[in-house]
Amino acid sequence: MLRTKFSERQARQWSVSRENGKIKWILTHGVMGWGTTMFMWMTAWKLFTHGQDFVTRREIIVDLCIWPIAGFFFGWWMWYASEKAYKSFSDMKLTKEPNDALEPKTMAITPAASHPSRQP
Repeated sequence: MLRTKFSERQARQWSVSRENGKIKWILTHGVMGWGTTMFMWMTAWKLFTHGQDFVTRREIIVDLCIWPIAGFFFGWWMWYASEKAYKSFSDMKLTKEPNDALEPKTMAITPAASHPSRQP
């Protein structure tokens, strides 16, 4: 899923995910999540369509190398797409806030004699 826009909930989730670091996220979601899953599905597909006699160990070893590498690049791409969406969300949220919310509030100090609770 290419994240082009974040909701408030997605932005909160991504802010927690990004604290673990880029490499950990890429390895977890890209290599282990996508790459390993694709390896298993593609191996199963080859066995199902071509049969066990036509799928060699060499093909399985090559796929075992290719899919995790592809998963690394997929994870890397998803990291940057998510970062872009998160920064866009953050920038959009900052521009939606009114300017007076960003400025400190000042309170007027009234003399004690003029305060209504001090009246006799």
